[in-house]
Amino acid sequence: INLLWTSTTTKDGPKFISIADGHIGNEEAQEHEIFVNYPNKVHNKSSYDRLFMFHLMNNSLPGVPMIFQGDEYGQIGIGQSDSKRDIKFKKELNQAELKLKNKVSKLNRLRLEYPSLSVGDFYVLKEGPDYTVWLKSYFNEHTIIFFNLQDKAITLNFPIPFETKSMISLLDDQIIPLDDPNMASIIIPPLKSGILLLDRK
Repeated sequence: INLLWTSTTTKDGPKFISIADGHIGNEEAQEHEIFVNYPNKVHNKSSYDRLFMFHLMNNSLPGVPMIFQGDEYGQIGIGQSDSKRDIKFKKELNQAELKLKNKVSKLNRLRLEYPSLSVGDFYVLKEGPDYTVWLKSYFNEHTIIFFNLQDKAITLNFPIPFETKSMISLLDDQIIPLDDPNMASIIIPPLKSGILLLDRK
């Protein structure tokens, strides 16, 4: 299974951020082989958060995650030739695109540094229609991956199968102490996701 690859987009399909932003519905992709009006910008900043969740999911599963050209910063495109726009480089990126690109770069480095993300055993600790919390374990390394798909903050309480002193957010280095070594409680802002390393020392 680790030889399989997962891609953020196919070469002729609509870009993920264009679907998230409402430029096109995925079921409408075949209707846009001939284009009239190309989208020219991302209207909702939350679309970048949704795309980052997609990158985090890809980087937390077995296989080789492939980032299609432009998806590292949120390039738009509704399919076919529109999804093959010229790449934009650092000086051309707006603030939201640059922020996403930097987060994706850090995520790629974390996948290399923490093997639990790529080859660790996978467990679902808690799940609902609009959220999920995963545990990835590789020998003595344990990481928690969480996703909040709602447009409101949520508080999640979930069990931890290994006695843990605290959790460290790998994306921003925040330390979350635990009162109960077998139970965690986190507040997740709207449309946010993250990776927590279990600190068992």
